[in-house]
Amino acid sequence: MKLELQRRTLALRTPLRSAYGTVRERELIIATLTDGDGVQGLGEAAPLQAYDGVSTERVIAALESYRPVLARHEGEGGAALLEACRRTHDEPAALAAIDIALWDLAGQRAGRPVAALLTDDPPASVPV
Repeated sequence: MKLELQRRTLALRTPLRSAYGTVRERELIIATLTDGDGVQGLGEAAPLQAYDGVSTERVIAALESYRPVLARHEGEGGAALLEACRRTHDEPAALAAIDIALWDLAGQRAGRPVAALLTDDPPASVPV
């Protein structure tokens, strides 16, 4: 399985004020997993160093360490892939990106939304 990473910085429409300071933009890492058939799943890591002390560079380093693991374990189930990544580098934000990408990949393969993989009766929408 191939892993591609893309770093993005997004400006918030309205700054978010908190005890940790004012957040005006968020830096994200988009993780794209591509299987041998060319099907892709997208995930996202959104570390917030001011809150949890985890830098974007630390998350990228963890994600980079997963590349050979994902290539070596292609064809294994999502839980096994995620656990193999965890054993390599247990970084929650990076693992979240891989987990989300694996779920998206499973949904893409099945031609169904991820919610339909989690329950037999997913809601059509979620009020926000």
